[in-house]
Amino acid sequence: MLHQALLEPEEWALIDPCEHGATTKAYATAAAQLAELGRVIAQASEYEVARTLSTSIHDHPVLCQFFDSKHRGLNELTFAWVDTKSGHPCKARLDAVRFTGNELIILDLKSTADASPIDFGKSAVNHGYILQGSFYTDSVFNCIRSLEKLLELPAGTLNSVPVSFEFFCA
Repeated sequence: MLHQALLEPEEWALIDPCEHGATTKAYATAAAQLAELGRVIAQASEYEVARTLSTSIHDHPVLCQFFDSKHRGLNELTFAWVDTKSGHPCKARLDAVRFTGNELIILDLKSTADASPIDFGKSAVNHGYILQGSFYTDSVFNCIRSLEKLLELPAGTLNSVPVSFEFFCA
């Protein structure tokens, strides 16, 4: 849900919190009624966690810049390309890309119980997150013309711009 709250506000607006337990008949009834209206139900407690985290990030003096409209940005991007060395098809789903005017930043949102460098570092190794930065950066380089078009930038704008990859842990 945090992805919707931060990166997909139009999807977030369709979620309604429900106090009933997810396995109750009342929850199932409410879910069916909301589905008929094109809406989605969520546990109230989970909804509140996502709402609180999203609000905290938007209010944070440093983190809010990644969601500021002054930067060109795109969320939930899918890139597909063929690896030139192996000939294998590749596909990447990037959570967010921000162009600051002098840097391109790839953001990968991760939910975690502990975002400290040591504990998140362990998670990054255990879950293979350490490979994502390289793979996502490759996706940008292989699909750079498409990205320029999506960001409505002139061709070649991103040729000499540094690209960074950042985990965004909440």
